[in-house]
Amino acid sequence: MKRLRIKLISLLFVLGLFSGLLSVPAGAASNVPLSDLSQVTHREAVLLMTDLGVIQGKTDGTYAPKENVDRATMAKLLYGILMGETDPTSFSSVDTGLTDIAGNWAENYIKYCYSVGIISGKGNNTFDPDGVVNVASAAKMLLVTLGYDAVDRGYASDPLWADNITRDADALGLLEEINQYSFEPLTRDNAAQMIYNALFAYTRTPDYALREGGQTIVGYTTNPTTLGLEMFGLLRYTILVGDTSATQGPPTVSYFSISPRGSAISDKAGIMGQIRSGQAGFAIGPELAGSYAVLYVKGEYSLSAGGDSIEKLTLEKIYSSTLSPQPLRVLGSSAAGVPITGDAAGISLTSPGGANTAYLARLDSSPAYFINGKAATLAEANGAASVRGAMVDLLDANGNGKADMVKVTVKETGILTGDVETRWVDGQEQVRFPGLSGLSDWTDGSTVIGGRGLKKNDGVLVVKIGGTTYVEEADSVSGYAVAVGSENGALLKMDGKEYRASGLLTGKVPGWSGVSGNYVFCLDDNGDIFGAVAVN
Repeated sequence: MKRLRIKLISLLFVLGLFSGLLSVPAGAASNVPLSDLSQVTHREAVLLMTDLGVIQGKTDGTYAPKENVDRATMAKLLYGILMGETDPTSFSSVDTGLTDIAGNWAENYIKYCYSVGIISGKGNNTFDPDGVVNVASAAKMLLVTLGYDAVDRGYASDPLWADNITRDADALGLLEEINQYSFEPLTRDNAAQMIYNALFAYTRTPDYALREGGQTIVGYTTNPTTLGLEMFGLLRYTILVGDTSATQGPPTVSYFSISPRGSAISDKAGIMGQIRSGQAGFAIGPELAGSYAVLYVKGEYSLSAGGDSIEKLTLEKIYSSTLSPQPLRVLGSSAAGVPITGDAAGISLTSPGGANTAYLARLDSSPAYFINGKAATLAEANGAASVRGAMVDLLDANGNGKADMVKVTVKETGILTGDVETRWVDGQEQVRFPGLSGLSDWTDGSTVIGGRGLKKNDGVLVVKIGGTTYVEEADSVSGYAVAVGSENGALLKMDGKEYRASGLLTGKVPGWSGVSGNYVFCLDDNGDIFGAVAVN
C-alpha cells in the first residue's frame, strides 16, 4: 500500500495562490470579492483585470468563468483598455452604418471600436451584438489593438484569415494558456487571460513607404513599451523574498526584474521601502522565503533619446490584490545524497565549481540558501542537507539555467496516537494531533496547514516555517517484513526491497521490534522508515 501526497514545495505555491499566504487587507483593491473565484482557472488574470476596471463581475457577485463572451461585451472590454473611464457617450454621434446596434447597451462602445477599425460587422450592415465571439475573432481584435493593420496582415477578406490571425497571435503570446480552439466560443475565463497576455505584449507601429497609388505598409516597428504600460502605466514587478524569520523588523525583499525590457528602476514612490516596512497593503509570509512573487504596479516612464528603450520608471501604486507567488523553475529536488535529475550539468551544492556530483545541477555565482524558510549560510545549508531524509530543492529564479536558490527542508516525523480532532471556539477553529509534539493540545487552526481528517496510526511529516506549521500525510508501505542486517544499514526487507531507518530520527524506529511480521511502515521523503505499526 502506498499513499501519495503533495510535496511541500508544490503545496506552498498552491497555498500561496489560493489560501492567502500573501494577505491583502480589505479595501486594498478596487474589485469586490467574486463568490466563484475558486472555479476560475486564470485567477491572476481575472483579479488584475478587475483591479484595472477592464472586466467586472456579474451583478450576482459571480464571475461566471464558463460563460461565453458576446460581441457587445468584447467591444466594451476593448473600449476599457483603450479609453479607460472616458464617457462612451462622447462617441454617440459616430455613424457606423450598422443597423442592429441602436438602443443596445453597448452601442457607444461598439461605435468607438468600429470607428477605429478594431471590430468589424458581420455583413449586410449588421454587427450581431448578441452573437458569441470565438477565439480567433477575439485574437484579431486584440492584434489590431496592439497596432497591426487587419487588411495588411490578412485578417480580413483573405481565405486564410484564421491562419493569419493564429500566426501573429502565437508570435505575440496572446494564446498562451488559452485551452480552446480557434472557432470555439471564447469563455469569460479565457477572455481575461487573453487580455492579460495582450497587456504584456509590446505594441507595434506600422512602417509606411510611398508606392504607386499612395502609402503602403512595408513592415512594423516593435515599440519598447507594452500595451498595459501605454494604457494603464502597468508594470509587472518581480521581487525576490529573502529572510522572513526575524522576530523584529520586516522581511528582506529585493527586486529581481521588471518589464518592459531595458528599463532602469526609479523607485521614487518608495515601493520597496513600503514592502520592507509592511505598508504596501499586503504581508509577505515566511513561507515565501527563497522564492519570488510578482506585483502589478502603476508607473510612469520616459524613453531614451533614441526612443528605443525605457530610460526611467517611477513606481506609483501597487495593485496589491494581484500579488501572488510564481513557481520557480525547479532544476532538481531530492533527498540528501540522491542524484537530482535536472537538466544542468553535475556541479556540487557546496560551491559553484566544486567536484561533488551528489546534486546534478549547476549553481549560480551567488546562490542564496534557506533552511525551513530561514536564510542560512552555505555551511549551515550543507549541514542540514547532510541529514538523510532532508529535502533539497535547487531553484532557478532568474531563468539562466543555474540554481540561485537552495532550499533545504528538514521535517519532523510522528505517528498519530488518535484521530485528528477539530472544534470551533468563538468562531475560531482549533485542532489537535494526538501524539505529535507541540500539537497534541488544542492549537489555533489558522496556524496549522493540512492534516485534517488523518486517523490513528497514520504517519505524518511536519515542518514549521515562521508561525505556520505544515502537516502532511506520509507515504506508507505494508506487508510481511523480514528483519535483516546489511552493510548499508538496512533494517528489514519487504517484497524483495530493503529499507533503512530514516535519518530524521534521533533513535530507534518507533514501533519496530526487530522481529519479522506484518507491518505498516511510514516513510520519509527519501523512502526510509521513521515509524512502524504492527498488523495482527
